[in-house]
Amino acid sequence: MERALANIFDVETTSGPFSFAIEEAERAVAQVMEGRDSVELSPQNAYIRLLQHQLAQRYKLTSQSTGREPRRRVRIFRTGDNG
Repeated sequence: MERALANIFDVETTSGPFSFAIEEAERAVAQVMEGRDSVELSPQNAYIRLLQHQLAQRYKLTSQSTGREPRRRVRIFRTGDNG
């Protein structure tokens, strides 16, 4: 999955913050798809949050950014469940 996203967005894959953020979002997607109400991710910059939102959308889940910079973060939940 990481490699596919890296190819789509023309980003180098490393074991740094980008990889951590995408892996965290992938785990959150899996948890929500398995029945968890929602998962809040760790704070990220705007570009990484965009990628996290796109990942949620790919799995037909809903996401929203919450908080203020520099602690702004993404929350992923099932479509129709924003509470």
